[in-house]
This record gives sequence, C-alpha cells and structure tokens, in this order.
Amino acid sequence: FEARRAQVTASRRIGEPQDIADVALFLASPRSAYVNGAEIAVDGGMSSMLMDMVPRPGFNQ
Repeated sequence: FEARRAQVTASRRIGEPQDIADVALFLASPRSAYVNGAEIAVDGGMSSMLMDMVPRPGFNQ
C-alpha cells in the first residue's frame, strides 16, 4: 500500500510530519513576509499528479 501511495506523488515518497513543520516554520518566519492569502499544498505533488490518473476522453492518449 505504501509503495503504491508513494507512486502517485511527484516526490515519490509519503509525507512525514516534518514536511508540515517545515512549511509552518517558513510561514512563521520573516522569509514569508510577502506571502499573503496563499494556499500552500503540502502533498508532495500529489494534487498535480491526480489529473494524469483521471480518464479524459479526447485528451488522454
């Protein structure tokens, strides 16, 4: 199950709690001072890869 789950992410691994913590630390730091109203997906690229899995007549080869 874990191997198949990792295959559907661009990073090819399952996320760890540290991945969320890193984003939270970035947002709490001065480096994110110009970030405003953004939605940040911390999903290893899974949301980007999902569209490749959906059958789309006339689009998929």
